[in-house]
Amino acid sequence: MSPITKTDEKILTTLTYVGLTLSIIGIILTIISYALFTEVRQPLSQVRLSLAASPGTGQIIFLAGINAKGDEGVCVAAAALMLYFLMAAFCWMLIEGIFLYFFVVKVYNINGRMVIYHFFSWSFPAFMVSISLIIASAKDGIHSFFSEK
Repeated sequence: MSPITKTDEKILTTLTYVGLTLSIIGIILTIISYALFTEVRQPLSQVRLSLAASPGTGQIIFLAGINAKGDEGVCVAAAALMLYFLMAAFCWMLIEGIFLYFFVVKVYNINGRMVIYHFFSWSFPAFMVSISLIIASAKDGIHSFFSEK
């Protein structure tokens, strides 16, 4: 396997910044369009807004912490927050699947369950990231959450 040249590294860095910027712009436009064109208080709109906001926040954190190579604390915080928001996005995808199942198959009123859905989707990832950080710090130290590169 050949090493990455400086030219390759510059191209990859440019692609990372351009890709993240375009993705964040798309997520912001999605959130704005949902806020303007749907009833935000409806459960499905809340689920989809949260589903868009969680990876968007994770990408903003990644973009802000991408150059935190020298500061170990900032690097670990950025990695933990990115992991949290990515897991929150997966939880919101699960909740949307459950919501659509109840909405289409069971034809069941789930408006009262939104508090439970919000609690699960925002607290379960925090619990899992906390466990991950505890295990990482106990096993090899918190160094497994960051890299010199």
